[in-house]
Amino acid sequence: MTRMGTTTYRNRNEAQIQAARYWAVKCGMKSPAILDIGPGGRVAFLSRQGETRQKCPLFVESAIRKSGIFRLKTFEPAEILEAFSGLTPKSMHIVDKEQSIIRSVRKEMERNSSAVKFEYSVCKVEEFNPHAQFDIVFAYNVIQRTVDWRASLYRIADLVNVNGILSITYDTKLGRRSDLTESNVDSFLTIFTRLDSMTYMRNV
Repeated sequence: MTRMGTTTYRNRNEAQIQAARYWAVKCGMKSPAILDIGPGGRVAFLSRQGETRQKCPLFVESAIRKSGIFRLKTFEPAEILEAFSGLTPKSMHIVDKEQSIIRSVRKEMERNSSAVKFEYSVCKVEEFNPHAQFDIVFAYNVIQRTVDWRASLYRIADLVNVNGILSITYDTKLGRRSDLTESNVDSFLTIFTRLDSMTYMRNV
């Protein structure tokens, strides 16, 4: 059975999204192509328990999600779109390994009347192979959930356009990975990616 990822909740990454918007404006970015990797989701009826924090224990929600009976709800793509609306994004691509998450995002975006072109992919980040790079890449709490965080991080960074923005978060405690540290992540990006050609924003 597929292992479920963490749940999310409304405005979980608001500070990071707003910081990315600030730098996009500062850099004079217009009509950016946006990529959101692993937006996550939670069981819809549980999301009504609280708008700003998760109140249901993770193991309980994971069991409910695995049943496949209940609809999931996602927040992150819509929040990104709203934050960047003033920059008139030309496209937004959402990637997640769970089909149910992508279904939820599609449903949410269908209610959106903007002129943004939406694309969706169901796959692991390491397998994602788009036809072009992106101006802004969001990957919140993704790399610590992959088999090889270095390979995943390399792939994520490689998806960022020159002079683009990479906004990531990760949990150094999840999975008890002793090698997933701030210094190791920063060193890896500095040595193995085009870090000097992008705005890199890390919030652990």
